[in-house]
Amino acid sequence: EYMGLSIANLNVSLLASECSVQWSYESKWYATMLAPLVVVSAFVFFAAALAGLRRCVAVPWLPEVRVTAVVSSTLMLGSFAYMTLAKHAIEPFDCTQTADGRWRLDAAPDIFCFTERWRRLLGPAVAAVVLYAVGIPAAMLVVIVAFRRSLDD
Repeated sequence: EYMGLSIANLNVSLLASECSVQWSYESKWYATMLAPLVVVSAFVFFAAALAGLRRCVAVPWLPEVRVTAVVSSTLMLGSFAYMTLAKHAIEPFDCTQTADGRWRLDAAPDIFCFTERWRRLLGPAVAAVVLYAVGIPAAMLVVIVAFRRSLDD
């Protein structure tokens, strides 16, 4: 019903890339977790490069780069992507016991939980939960508290 709204959450599953490219669950999971870091890193890099260029060369058409604009843009991206990132970050912890008594990963039933393959996801999954599920709201709280006086204006 609401698949169209998933576009706003940057849901990679809408692309149905499995039809044309053979992705393992792990590859797709890593791509989903790393994509926002790549985008934010590129954004910060280009903003820093633009600021450096503006300092070195007096070109009037170059826009001024403000740190607050970079931070607010990053937080806006985080707020849009939060639900999808948090959902995918906790996926490796969601296992169900099947009729045969084995535990399978709900997002990828071909992966048996508590096996070596599953354990390889645990460290990155914990880091993703801390970075995305906890980190994005924490960053927003820090910014709101830091700028609470200017929010009244």
